Formats: sequence, C-alpha cells, structure tokens
Amino acid sequence: MSGSSLDKRKFRILVAEDDPDDRSLTSEALELEQDAYLSIDFVQDGMELIDHLDKATHPSPDLIIVDLNMPCLSGFDTLKVIKANPSYSSIPVIVMSISHAAGDVRAAYDLGAAGYIGKPDSYEELKSRLQILSRYWTEVIILPGNEEPSLPYDTGRPDKFKQAS
Repeated sequence: MSGSSLDKRKFRILVAEDDPDDRSLTSEALELEQDAYLSIDFVQDGMELIDHLDKATHPSPDLIIVDLNMPCLSGFDTLKVIKANPSYSSIPVIVMSISHAAGDVRAAYDLGAAGYIGKPDSYEELKSRLQILSRYWTEVIILPGNEEPSLPYDTGRPDKFKQAS
C-alpha cells in the first residue's frame, strides 16, 4: 500500500465527523477498502481530533478527513490548528462537507487542505468517492515514512526510467 505493495505498514485514516449517521455511512463506504493494512478511526469533533493527535498513545494518522460543520471546533478551526502545529502539520487533511460553496472550498485550500470533497446526495456516490479517495492515498501517493527504497527513475534525469537488469 501507500505506493508499494511490498510496504506492509498500516495506513491510518482519522475521520472527524459529528453526525452519527454520516459516521456510519462513511464507515460502511470505506468498509470494502479496509484490509489488514488500512485502519480507520473516528472522532466526534475537532477538539477530540486534536486531543487524539496530541496523545502519544495513538499512532499518528497518515490522512485526516474533517467535516466543516462540527461543534466545539469547526472544520476550518481544526484545519488551522493542525497546520499550525509542526508535530502534525505535514499530515494531509481532506475536508468533506455538505457545503459546495466556492468560498468554503477556497478557504479550505487557503488553510492547507489537501483536498475538498462535497458530500453527495446518495450513499452510492459517497461510497464511490471515499473508495477513490482511499485508493488514491494508499496506492498512488507516497507519504513521509512510506518512501520507496529506490525510485524507478534516475533522480538526475526524471524523464529517463531505469532499465531493468
């Protein structure tokens, strides 16, 4: 996963979602993607997410998904706290919200979001989007700590792939 089928480190997703129905739907949608190498944890709001990140007993997530409209600490405020803390500012954060407003999308990216997903109207579309998201972050993107032992190309000339021996 995470760029290499040989990499067996567990990929951890932390989801901050206050609505129990949305947590359940998100969990169901990602259930098909869960395997021995994918772990999904849920927290109910931004404050709980920050507490989770601050506790040494919890492994650091590889990806965070936050809802915008949460009590205690909004998704925007949670994003600000995450990106301001050097201990976890490099963790990619995806905003998932019912809002499709251009201002919300722009604000999320301006605050450092790695992506923005509008919550769709149907469960099937939610499932499709979350499965694509999961595969993108676990099979395509290489995150710090999951680097490949050697690149498939000569770093001096990225347009030239190494020849197989």
